[in-house]
Amino acid sequence: MSAAKRTRLIAPVAQHHSSVRATSEDELCLNDMLKSCALPANNLHSNVESLLRKHLADFHELTLSHAKSEADANNGRYIDPATPSTTTNPLDTSSGFGAAATTLSPPSFVRKRYWDLGPDKLMLARAAAQQVDQLLPALDVLEYNISALTDWKRRANAYFAATQYMVRDQWSLSPRLPKHIAVQARFTNDGRLIWRYGGSGHEDMPAAQDLGLVGASDGLQRVHDQFVHRTKQEVRDLLNLLPYRVRTAIDAIPDACRTLNEVVLDLGEPPRLRFFGQGLDSMDLVDVEPISQADIEAIVRDRKFSSDRRGGINGQLHRISWVANREGKAIGLTIRVGRACPPGEGVTQMLLDLVKRGESVLFLGKPGSGKTHTLRDFVARLSDTGNNVMIVDTSNEVGGPGDVKHFSLHKARRLQVRDRSRQFEVLLEAVQNHTPDIVCIDEISDAKEVAAARSVVTRVKGMVATAHGDLESILRNKVMRELLGGLQTATVGDARAKELGGRKTVTTRAEESLFTTVVELVSRTEVRVFQNVGHVVDTILHPHEFPWAERRWLPTPDGSVSGTGAGGHKFFLVQVKPLEKPDLDGP
Repeated sequence: MSAAKRTRLIAPVAQHHSSVRATSEDELCLNDMLKSCALPANNLHSNVESLLRKHLADFHELTLSHAKSEADANNGRYIDPATPSTTTNPLDTSSGFGAAATTLSPPSFVRKRYWDLGPDKLMLARAAAQQVDQLLPALDVLEYNISALTDWKRRANAYFAATQYMVRDQWSLSPRLPKHIAVQARFTNDGRLIWRYGGSGHEDMPAAQDLGLVGASDGLQRVHDQFVHRTKQEVRDLLNLLPYRVRTAIDAIPDACRTLNEVVLDLGEPPRLRFFGQGLDSMDLVDVEPISQADIEAIVRDRKFSSDRRGGINGQLHRISWVANREGKAIGLTIRVGRACPPGEGVTQMLLDLVKRGESVLFLGKPGSGKTHTLRDFVARLSDTGNNVMIVDTSNEVGGPGDVKHFSLHKARRLQVRDRSRQFEVLLEAVQNHTPDIVCIDEISDAKEVAAARSVVTRVKGMVATAHGDLESILRNKVMRELLGGLQTATVGDARAKELGGRKTVTTRAEESLFTTVVELVSRTEVRVFQNVGHVVDTILHPHEFPWAERRWLPTPDGSVSGTGAGGHKFFLVQVKPLEKPDLDGP
């Protein structure tokens, strides 16, 4: 149990008691005993023992004063529980005429206090402290078990409610997806999500259109059809820049053109190749003659490079970066092979409902999770629906380093940024001069870029951006959490505090979120979708509520998750699952 939770449990009790009148420099205070429960370890008993030894006389006075104060409410008189009270029965004449016979009657306490359980107050205090030490760990166990049982009860109710529909072979347009149960889903031509239970039969749906091309225009369909051929040609164009001996060695490697990721050429060293995917990660071409200065000059000569020493091939996604010596002369090259995701073959094929709505979407993921791939495909689909889409391509990762943007962006336009520090100015330029419906930003990473995004979000229909991390890490980051509205501390009234378990100070969302939806890229075939993310954040911050997330993934014929985001899927799977709440540290 956390220290904060201990404080919330003990504070209402501690506030009910008052400190004893000071009789010396140190005063005995029951609050000190009770508040010690908020310590990291269960050491209340030892704290009480030390306080009792120091303030034995004060403790007796304290318990007596509390007893008298509570007796004030009982007809204004105090009755010692150890001394029986007497009453007179005028009808009893057993002792003679007019005799005032007395009978024992119980103490007139409506509620028996803890301190009335025995005469030894020191023993009662020690016992109370020891019991609290044992009850707090027991509470932890009970809370854990209750939480687990509640989760299983929700799942059982969900499965029970679903059994009456599982035998039906029909698709539902209901926006309320069943919880805990994985269902098949696809989209209508107008971008609405429809779903059905997986046991409905006819799961291959051979007559249905491929999932990723639902609602695609003829122009986007042509881009898809040309993609394989054009991508192969782009890789060949890049390899033609390399020295002949290096190119020949690469051609001799099986499947190298499809899996090659980087070529490293350093002066005086053999070429090095890096691959992606399973199997070999890197390879040194030790049988090839080391790289000479002439080899490097032949590649960088007459080629445009930016201030950060990046260049490429016009209209393609390849990136050529060079390493300089102290005189500013190129002595090494890192050549990265750029590839786009074909329309309808990435995770965007599971996000067409977000495309249709044209709302603000934030893509989150680890480095290498495919954020830029997904952004490129997503904005192409947005532009295909008639939106005026403008990309602020700060690092030229989205459209390529050349002046001609890559063909995979379809109808989306882009603005290049000469210096990253000028991203704010370019964003304003995009909004003021080109009236876009949707603005796209690749990789928001610092406070200036967060402020730039906030400055333009109210001037456009929607905004699409990427950032590193996941929802939990974004909420923990005091700069990046501003994308989702930020956090603030507020003081609530007594009624609200009672609902929150006695907490008077709570953490709440400070402003409206810049984005309507957050999409976490779990893998190349799986995402987690948080719709109405402002409500999701509010639910995370509420102590008695828990948020939900949509897990969407592409299946393989055997029902498992496929390893690559290939096309040809007729449906994807959706499962609404509860999200484990992060323990946020406040603003």
